[in-house]
Amino acid sequence: MREDADQHRQFSQMLQTMRDLEIELTTAIEHGDAIEQQLVELNEQLRHEIRQREEVERQLHAVLDIVNQQKSDLEILVESLAEHGDEVDQRWMSRYDDIEQLTRQDGLTRIGNRRDFDEYLDQTMALCRREEKPLSLIFCDIDFFKRYNDRYGHWEGDAALVKVAQALKDQCQRPCDKAMRYGGEEFAVILPYTDLAGAEKIALSLQEAMMGKNIPHAASPFGVVTLSIGVATVGAGVVLDAQHLVEQADDHLYAAKNQGRNRVISDARAPEAPPGVE
Repeated sequence: MREDADQHRQFSQMLQTMRDLEIELTTAIEHGDAIEQQLVELNEQLRHEIRQREEVERQLHAVLDIVNQQKSDLEILVESLAEHGDEVDQRWMSRYDDIEQLTRQDGLTRIGNRRDFDEYLDQTMALCRREEKPLSLIFCDIDFFKRYNDRYGHWEGDAALVKVAQALKDQCQRPCDKAMRYGGEEFAVILPYTDLAGAEKIALSLQEAMMGKNIPHAASPFGVVTLSIGVATVGAGVVLDAQHLVEQADDHLYAAKNQGRNRVISDARAPEAPPGVE
């Protein structure tokens, strides 16, 4: 009896399992199309993602190629700079020096300008003070220059300025002697290691040189282009600043102009009648 009951129970379970399978099979059949469509969509999505990934990888490789090329070019550039660095530095320094020189040069006369004057006077003043040597300064001004421009025109006026600048340069016999255009028709010569007697000699030589050029100046009582000159000196061991020396030379220049022009005046030199004037 017990065996019959077990067999009956097993048979019932088998029947239930068959019914469940029939239900699942029926459900699968009913929803098969939907599942198949989902699988198709998933497959298409996967293919799309694969294509996108391949495109990204292609772009990445292209970027890497560019980076590698630039890296190679940079390595070549660095190597070239390492090999020619000194030459490049020298060229740039030379170019810088040229530009710096132009900022210190008067565009018309090609001698030092006011900036060059100020800096060089400070330098030489400090040097001569330290070495207890004299320093002299010559200031000169073209006599009746406004009349000259009015009579002959500014083109000839510029030409006269160039000739005066050249005359000043000719008097600078040593590398340390320097002629500058102070401004307008006013010029200066800085003479390190030069005492008052030596500076006066140079000033007189400059005056004679300008007279010898015989540049016509019909609007001047002298008939030619002349210079009024003031000379100042800081003696060895004397402590004066650059401004005081400039003021001293400028005062002597003003006195030369005020006392008739075409003359040299300094602390030690009394005014003299200019050449060609009674």
